[in-house]
Amino acid sequence: MGKTLTNFVSDNIGLTLNIVVGHLLFWTLGFPDTVDNGYNDIPAMDGSIKSGPSGSGVFPITLLLVVLSTAMWFGKMYSYFTVEKED
Repeated sequence: MGKTLTNFVSDNIGLTLNIVVGHLLFWTLGFPDTVDNGYNDIPAMDGSIKSGPSGSGVFPITLLLVVLSTAMWFGKMYSYFTVEKED
């Protein structure tokens, strides 16, 4: 069995799901929230702080999740394709 991207994904389904869910959360929750409200402590009309150091934390948490999951996935992929498997 050769080393293909399909084999890598099936052998590392947990890491693959982490990267997919991480990106999904960041691009649907973290990024739009920061684009809409900015990353600051200025209260909204209803008095809540939507984003920023005192806000919900959705941007930094989802950003950390996506950076770590992406780094782990590509690191594992690099070692999968470069390290020879011993029989």
